[in-house]
Amino acid sequence: MLNRKVILIAIGLAPFTQLVALGAALELKESHVTAEIKTVQSDYSNKPYNSSNITLEAMTPFKRDSNSVSSIAMQMSYFDKLYQTYGLGVAQRNVIGDKVYGLYGFYDYQKSLNDHIYHRFNVGFELMAEKWLLRTNFYLYPNSNAHKIRDISSTTTSLVAEVEQAYSGAEVEWGHELGLKGLNGYAAYYNYGNKIIGAKLRLEYQINTHVALMASTQHDAARGHLTSAGIIVFMGQAVSGSNSIADRLQRPIVRDMTVLAEQYQQRTNQASTESTSSEEVTPEATPTVPDEAPEAPVDDAPIEFIAEG
Repeated sequence: MLNRKVILIAIGLAPFTQLVALGAALELKESHVTAEIKTVQSDYSNKPYNSSNITLEAMTPFKRDSNSVSSIAMQMSYFDKLYQTYGLGVAQRNVIGDKVYGLYGFYDYQKSLNDHIYHRFNVGFELMAEKWLLRTNFYLYPNSNAHKIRDISSTTTSLVAEVEQAYSGAEVEWGHELGLKGLNGYAAYYNYGNKIIGAKLRLEYQINTHVALMASTQHDAARGHLTSAGIIVFMGQAVSGSNSIADRLQRPIVRDMTVLAEQYQQRTNQASTESTSSEEVTPEATPTVPDEAPEAPVDDAPIEFIAEG
């Protein structure tokens, strides 16, 4: 019997193969596929993971001239034990002066570590020059309700459960050439729902027109630390790595393919069904009733009168 991971990757590859075949049928020679394979170490939600990740992207231009390109894009990211993301989008890039301006939009189908399904929308903007680039991504989860993972404890008045919740938000990334041809560094800041806030650093070194090496690290308090290293393979249309305007037009679209969710404990009042985060729950103070003062003893002895002499 085939391994479950192999089956999932094969299913994910099918649409990419079809998209490239469509590009070939339409004689769109600029079609290309990018494969990123990396090993990952993570302490996601305080649970250590040593895993692997494969991310695939296929881009097929349906309209192109010397100063612009319009493309259909498909992306898949399979992260063993942590998440799966399948995205479909369109991208437009235009050359204006000595810069490339890009706009793209994606719909993502995501499955989390705890097998919860999310639907996400992503809009991104790019501004790219020969030496540097600026990229902004906005992510929207239409349904961001918390999903219960498991019950932790229960009493007659309250229930404590571990839950998972995804957040909408934005990421901004700045990239710059680092002095050696083909070597680029990137720094990003992200904020998702004011709950997942952190930074990411990434390095890419392109060896030739078809192979590049990458390494990245990121950290936020909600999800922990994640470090990865791997190889990027460019198939189809070659990417020179020179950061020229022509090269920028066909570069892969970079997005956060992870599920933007955190895990936390939630306490539910069994009587009123109102729920709050466990960190926000404080036990109610029990009012104290002061003890009544004891009554003064009553002296029943007769009153004695003393005559003055």
